[in-house]
Amino acid sequence: MLRRSVAGVAVVALAASISSCTPRPNDAEPAATAFLKALEEREVNASLTDDASAAESSLNETWGGLQAEGLSASLLSVNQEDNLATATYELHWDLPRERDLTYTAQMTLTQSGDNWGVRWQPSVLHPRLGANQHLELRAVAPSQASVVSSDGVELLTPGTAYRVLVDTDQMRSAGAAAAGISRALGSAHETDRGVPLRDEEGLTRELEGASGTYSVAVVPAPARDAFEAALGAEPGVRLNEEAAMVNAQPDFAPDIMARVGELVRDDLQGDSGWSVDVVNENGASYEEITREDPAPAPAVHISLDHRVQRAAERALEPVAGQQAMIVAIRPSTGGILAVAQTPAADAEGNLATMGQYPPGSTFKILTAFAGLTKLGLVPGSPVPCPGTMNIFGRTVTNYAGFGLGTVPLETAFARSCNTTFADISTKLAPGS
Repeated sequence: MLRRSVAGVAVVALAASISSCTPRPNDAEPAATAFLKALEEREVNASLTDDASAAESSLNETWGGLQAEGLSASLLSVNQEDNLATATYELHWDLPRERDLTYTAQMTLTQSGDNWGVRWQPSVLHPRLGANQHLELRAVAPSQASVVSSDGVELLTPGTAYRVLVDTDQMRSAGAAAAGISRALGSAHETDRGVPLRDEEGLTRELEGASGTYSVAVVPAPARDAFEAALGAEPGVRLNEEAAMVNAQPDFAPDIMARVGELVRDDLQGDSGWSVDVVNENGASYEEITREDPAPAPAVHISLDHRVQRAAERALEPVAGQQAMIVAIRPSTGGILAVAQTPAADAEGNLATMGQYPPGSTFKILTAFAGLTKLGLVPGSPVPCPGTMNIFGRTVTNYAGFGLGTVPLETAFARSCNTTFADISTKLAPGS
C-alpha cells in the first residue's frame, strides 16, 4: 500500500515534469499588432510581410487616394491553428473636413520557424480591394438649384455653356484676337441675345495686359455654332465647355437672365457630398464603399414675373426700331416684375436699369387716384385730352402730339394723355 502511494506520487511528478518541458505554441498576436502599428504610421514593416513592395505601394495609393489625415488600427481578435492565424481588426481613417471611414478587415499570418509574417494581399487594407486597386475619396456634386419667377416659372436651369478663352502666347496679336472675338460675339448675339457683346478697343487693351490663358466671355450653347462660324480659324482663341446656368427659354429676357445668373451663381451651388470608391490604377471606379449624399440648394425665387415680362416684350414689338424700354414694378414690395428693351435700346446697353430716365407716365396712376378721391371724379367723368395744353406758361404735349378731345377719364388713362393729367394736377390742393 505504501508502494502504491509512492508510485502514485512518482507518476504525478513525472507528468508535471513532462508538462513543464513541452513548449507553448508561438503566439501570432505580437506580429499582427506590430504590423498594424506600422500601418498607422503610413509604413510597412518589411520584416513582417512576404511582399513589402506591393504592400507599401498599395498603402500609399490608398492613403493618398483618401487624402487621409490619420489612421488608427485596433486588433479585435486572432484565431490561430498550428502555423496559420487570422487576425481581425478595425481600421479608422481620418478624412478631410472632419469626415471618417471605419470598417473591419482581416489578414492572414503564417509561421515560418519561430517567426510569424503577414501574407500580403490588398484586402488587408479593405475587404473589397483586389489587385491594382485602392480606396479613393471622391466629391459628389449637388444638383444645382433653379431660378424661378415670382409666378412659378423655371427661368434658369443647370446646363452647358462655352467659355471664350484666349491663349495670349498663341494669338497673332491682341488687336487681331480682339477684332475676331468682338465680331464673332456680335454675330452670335443676333441669333441669341444672351451672348454678351465686347468692345474691340477695350478688349484689345485687356489682352495686351494679359498673360497665359485669358477668359473673355461665356457663350450660351445654342449660340456656339454661330460664334465659331463668325470667328473662323483665329489663332489662340478657343471655346471651353463648362457647366453653367442656362436660360430655360433662350428668348426670355436674355440680357436680364444673364445678369441674374451671375448674381445668384453662389446661391445655387448647395453642399457637396462625398463617397469612398474602390478604383483601379487608372482612376476608374469599380464599387462605392460608402457615400454621403449632397445637399442641393433650394430654388432661388426672383421678383421677375414671367407673364408680365412677356407682355412687356410684346408691347415693345411695334417700336422695335426705336429706343424704348419698360420697367414694371410691384408698388407694394418694390419688386421688379419686368425689364424689357427694344433691340435699338440694347445697342446702347442696359438702359432700362441705368436710372437715366424719370418714371414719366407711371405717376399718372397717382394723379388719377388723387382725382378720384379728392376731386370726385369717376372713370366715366369727361376730361379734356388736347394734343397740347398750356399749364401756367409751360406747354405740355402728348406723345407724338396726339389729341382725343373730350373723353372719359378711363380712356384718357388708357391712352396716357399727358395733357389730361397735367390739367387734373392743377386742380389739386398742394400736398394732395
